[in-house]
Amino acid sequence: MKISTRSIMLLAFIILGIFQAKAQWTATSNLYGGSIFSMASDGTNTFAGTIDGIFLTTDNGTNWHASNGGLPNNLTVNAIAIGGGKVFIGTYGSGVYVSGDNGSSWTQANTGLVSLDVRHLLINGSSIYAGTGSNGLFVSTDNGSTWTAMPGSIGFASGAIAISGSNMFVGNGTGVEVSADNGLTWNLMTSGLTDPHVNALAISGSNIFAGTNSGMFMSADNGSTWNAINTGLSNDGGITHPAIADIAISGSTLYAATATGLFLSTDNGSTWSNSSTGMANTYIHALALSGTDVFAGTDGGAFLSTNSGSSWTIKNNGITTTVVFSLLVEGSNIYAGTDYLGIFRSGNDGNTWTEANNGLNSRYVRTLALNGTTLFAGTDAGVFVSADSGNNWTASNTGLTNLQVTTIAVNAAGIFAGTYGAGVFISTDNGASWSPVNTGLTTQNMLTIAINGSNMFAGTFFGGAFLSTDNGSTWTEVNTGLSNPIVRSFTFSGSNVFAGTEGGVFLSTDNGTTWNPVNSGRAGSDVINSMVSNGPEVYAGTEDGIYLTLDNGSSWMPVNSGFSANTIAYAMAVSGTDIFAGTDSGGVWRRSLAEITGVKNPESVRINVYPNPSTGRYRISNAGAENSELKVYNTVGDLIYSSEIIGMTSEIDLGAQPAGIYFLNVKNKGNDGKQFYEKLLKQ
Repeated sequence: MKISTRSIMLLAFIILGIFQAKAQWTATSNLYGGSIFSMASDGTNTFAGTIDGIFLTTDNGTNWHASNGGLPNNLTVNAIAIGGGKVFIGTYGSGVYVSGDNGSSWTQANTGLVSLDVRHLLINGSSIYAGTGSNGLFVSTDNGSTWTAMPGSIGFASGAIAISGSNMFVGNGTGVEVSADNGLTWNLMTSGLTDPHVNALAISGSNIFAGTNSGMFMSADNGSTWNAINTGLSNDGGITHPAIADIAISGSTLYAATATGLFLSTDNGSTWSNSSTGMANTYIHALALSGTDVFAGTDGGAFLSTNSGSSWTIKNNGITTTVVFSLLVEGSNIYAGTDYLGIFRSGNDGNTWTEANNGLNSRYVRTLALNGTTLFAGTDAGVFVSADSGNNWTASNTGLTNLQVTTIAVNAAGIFAGTYGAGVFISTDNGASWSPVNTGLTTQNMLTIAINGSNMFAGTFFGGAFLSTDNGSTWTEVNTGLSNPIVRSFTFSGSNVFAGTEGGVFLSTDNGTTWNPVNSGRAGSDVINSMVSNGPEVYAGTEDGIYLTLDNGSSWMPVNSGFSANTIAYAMAVSGTDIFAGTDSGGVWRRSLAEITGVKNPESVRINVYPNPSTGRYRISNAGAENSELKVYNTVGDLIYSSEIIGMTSEIDLGAQPAGIYFLNVKNKGNDGKQFYEKLLKQ
């Protein structure tokens, strides 16, 4: 006999809980923000392009909502253009989509578009131009229904497009291509353009502005000659000039988006000033004008200025593309370290989050750790310390020769900080000072450090695993059997050590002396970003969700109900009865541990199974009811065992079955007909 997978899951309803809303991963609330790569506005509707689709605001940034009907998951939006009652987006790898209902629904529009890496879009009259990453410029005159390659542009990459009268300008990695005959022929114009990497173009009257990797240039003769206009466009006294990602022009004000803030000019670019007051994140990718207001899309989300750039206000409510690299539990508090948004704290199981960034000069937080009541944050600007639950942070980098801190671990001997480029450092004074402890390390690019008793494991980039048994004074390479040298995570379950690599999971039962791959049941990506254990439960966070093993890696099963496809799990943490996952562009998610690994029956006093786990033999007691039917199913719904319980006890033998997870169903034969459920773990 065989029942369907659906039926067995219904039978074991709260064991895996797939058919109950609470029995799946759910996104926690209001952890808002994320990188914005493109923006456009028609004065009423403002769109933001992210790594996970489009967001729309109709109230000047007060609230945003995803507007992705018909778009695939994890779609990176490079460009947005609005015109003729339609919205067009250019994407990475999926070409162009068009919407006629303000983003409620989208239709792919790629007929004739050879390259699907669309970097820039421009609407000029009835024509729409698409600049691609490697195949030049395309034009559509029928609202994107069909596209035609523009002669002469094939082969060059297009990073920016601008049109002035009969002249068309395309910026790329070799300068500015200019056409005076509607794209039939092109001429490369670089005279005076000392940096040919042109990222942005804008036109004001007869002046053309080109934003390059080395500041701003202007041409007053249709691109024939260019002059640098960088006075004040610098954060180091004029020694260097930042790359310009985007340009916006409002009246006599020019805005330049850079990785170090917003610069503006009111004298046609002759002089510039940094005008980033209020911007918690100054890595700006995109600008959009909404009437007299200005939006800036950054790695920290959206910012709005209503006073011509003098000051900025964060406007992220509803933007749910936050990248979470690290999670930490401290009592009732949960902390999330993010990509360019800093640290968020929740004191109510993730129901709400608040920023905890005061004094945190870097918002790129790769790792979090706790020593007593002191919090440590590892960032791309070193280590920050908080003694008041994250309310205030102080840089603590004395002795650190490399500030790219990727991992922090703590034991009784001190705090250990792993860096990318300078190995491991130890602090014995709660972070006040640091000293290197790298003897024996053959690489100093550290990805993770994990401590289990007196054993400290370090995972590296292309150096494999190292072990120290003397608090980092010396390290020994422990790579026998570890066939992948990129080790991103460790966890421990009893005496077993699990290593998460870019080639899957490896298990050591001898403290790292030897390793064996343990990946049966895991499909998809072999990149293991994070691992965490909860007793015998071991979880692996991968590039396609989270997997669980209950038998020390002999078999794995996906536990991804509720996640979107290919959810990338960068971090995990157990807090009480829940497990939390930090994801790529999805914020923090939560799920009940019991709903993953099996909830005891509401009437579990009526049934008892022991031992469980077992090597095959189980004794079952059905207290209070005699003569019951007993059935055991595997995870695909096959009935593998059936018998009757005569009296109130019975014994079953699954010794012939492979190790793994099975579902026990016991049904009383009496008038009540009650059924009981239990998960069996076979070792």
